[in-house]
Amino acid sequence: KIQEGAVGLLIACAQARQVAEDKFTDWVAGQGLNDPRRVRSALDQAIETIVGEENWCFDREEMMNDE
Repeated sequence: KIQEGAVGLLIACAQARQVAEDKFTDWVAGQGLNDPRRVRSALDQAIETIVGEENWCFDREEMMNDE
């Protein structure tokens, strides 16, 4: 269910940016969205920016190192 939601968001982003359907795969690659290391790094930074240094409900080091 989470993957379906993620795919829906990805498609919505591509549509909002007027990416043609036949260019979708190239757009995903161009954005680095097919590289788990790049996506994970960006996600980690975004979460850290949103949550901050002090407001973690669990050991953030464990979450950041989970690959």
